[in-house]
Amino acid sequence: MKKLLLLSALFIFSCSDDSNDNSNQTFLERYDGVVWDEDFYSTNPEYSYRIIVSNNPKSVTFNEIYNMDIPNELNCYTEVIGNEFFRIIENSGDRLVYIEEATQYITRLTVNNNVNLVSEGEQINGLYTEYFSKTQFSNFCQ
Repeated sequence: MKKLLLLSALFIFSCSDDSNDNSNQTFLERYDGVVWDEDFYSTNPEYSYRIIVSNNPKSVTFNEIYNMDIPNELNCYTEVIGNEFFRIIENSGDRLVYIEEATQYITRLTVNNNVNLVSEGEQINGLYTEYFSKTQFSNFCQ
């Protein structure tokens, strides 16, 4: 009888749905709508630089706020990826890599411990690395 109960419990456990298991989701699915704020500017409340990814449409939005009290001091730039301008190279669990076709610049977004985002890439001045933390801040570009 104990074996039957143990087998029943094991069967129920193995068939249960773990809705928190997102191991097979892509980066864009897993972090859709998440806002990361750049750590470098965390000591300056007047300035903020944020990254937000979206799964629909597949895109990366960059928020730059120069002065929180002045509405016109906001810059929004969205890179729609997965098209002829920005091609996705990798879109897996905690990593998104895409390339700008015109310049061949590559951007790598990597999430560590589901909290910290590292942005690495190329720009006119060379390579860069920026560090971001997940926040509850909103996307000012919506």
